[in-house]
Amino acid sequence: HHISGKIGGGVIFPFMIQMGNLVVAVFFFLSGLGLMSQFKKKGKKYLKGFLISRCLYLFLVETEFMLLYYLLNLLLGKNITFSNLLLSFINGNPVALNSWYVLELIVLYILFFGAFSIFGKNPTIAAWVVFLLQVGACVFFKLMHFSAIWYLSSFAFSAGLFWGCFEKHINEKVDRHYWLYLTAVMGIFMLFSVIFAVFGLVRVGEG
Repeated sequence: HHISGKIGGGVIFPFMIQMGNLVVAVFFFLSGLGLMSQFKKKGKKYLKGFLISRCLYLFLVETEFMLLYYLLNLLLGKNITFSNLLLSFINGNPVALNSWYVLELIVLYILFFGAFSIFGKNPTIAAWVVFLLQVGACVFFKLMHFSAIWYLSSFAFSAGLFWGCFEKHINEKVDRHYWLYLTAVMGIFMLFSVIFAVFGLVRVGEG
């Protein structure tokens, strides 16, 4: 995807440009599904130390990459100040290229922690709370003129939470008609790729 954004042309590269948001959506989906699966197994004990083990860890890793990119930009003679570096943590355009999803994942983890700390006795309700909070977050991203990548893919996180709520029931149905569901999912995947390409929802280099 990212190579396609630099090269372009031909038949495959323009198609691959549109794949970034869809592939990242799979990542967000698996993140939500994983969190819900662990919470159902461990209950609120899973939330103990969650902010440190998940959010703080990701933040420290992101900070390391931000500093590396900052130093690299200085070595290349690019005009970037330390204040620009700090601002890039919150303006939707991190200095560390293509690392926006790490920052958004931190936001989603915080929403998950808050919702499940309060409504964890009913995971389905907690998942709905996360979804509604995520809607609010994405409206905020839009109002702050963040790139569309901040809200095109991330709702798959809530989809993963809901799948986790009804995982046993869903998996039983999918197992009975596996190839039918797989074909349908791949068809939808390809359809949205075409829609993104036709309407130009994703510009070259985004994702």
